[in-house]
Amino acid sequence: MSDIEVKFIGDDQELQRPALDLLARCFEVWAERKRVFGKFPFRELSFIAFDGDIACGHLGIIPLESFAEDGSIIRLAGVASVAVIPEYRKRGVAGKMCERASLWAQENGFDAMPLYTSVMRVYEKSSWTVFPVEMQTLKAPEITTGSENLWKSSAALSEEEKAFIIRCYENMPPLPGRIIRVTDAYAANSWQRLFGKDNLLWHLAPQGYILAVDKVIGEVCGKVDTIPAGVNKAFLSIHDAAYCQLVNCGWQNDLPPQALQECWDGEVAMMKIFHPEKIPAKLFFPLANKF
Repeated sequence: MSDIEVKFIGDDQELQRPALDLLARCFEVWAERKRVFGKFPFRELSFIAFDGDIACGHLGIIPLESFAEDGSIIRLAGVASVAVIPEYRKRGVAGKMCERASLWAQENGFDAMPLYTSVMRVYEKSSWTVFPVEMQTLKAPEITTGSENLWKSSAALSEEEKAFIIRCYENMPPLPGRIIRVTDAYAANSWQRLFGKDNLLWHLAPQGYILAVDKVIGEVCGKVDTIPAGVNKAFLSIHDAAYCQLVNCGWQNDLPPQALQECWDGEVAMMKIFHPEKIPAKLFFPLANKF
């Protein structure tokens, strides 16, 4: 391990090529991204672990901004795309990358480093802890009120509809943990990237909209009186006004909050906090912004 060197590459796409190759070896989704894009498809600041000339590990940082309870801004260094090629696993490479990335995040003024993972022990060794985001799954009533035809794919949205969605989102009260979306198309949290996802469905109402991810409601903005058929679950913060809207539409808790363990799709929210005074005690990350 003494010969392993972790280098900060940033988002220089030429220097990221070794990272793209090793990520494609480790994850099917990255193999597809490599095939389609031939480069990183959005801005991810890369740390690459090298053993001589061999790129053996990668850790990505997605810079994000989020709201605190008082409406102030929290700077987050979201951890993503962590991988070690098979022949270098269980040799401390991931821990070394976490240590290097943590130091960089502190030096660059970030308040915390959130991530989702199903292998908590890897990050617990580097001082990440499970964070008590208060989410709740809801299940749809047996009788739904609207047709499945009321949903639109991202590709079917007009420019006017996209502008309406952006206005609704930006006019919402600051919910702690709500990600601030931007117009930089290369940013991971951009509106362009969100509208480019083919697994999203949108329902537009006169005063708001619903966003579903793989047929699970992940976001409700503004006032929506009916929930169309075609979705069977929701995953929301219990502090989100949308939670009450769905309950009023006949949706019911799928699991008691204490049984959920702040998970989604087998992954747990974890956080490494540098400035505790800036991080709300009760935070949530909407499903649509899960990275």
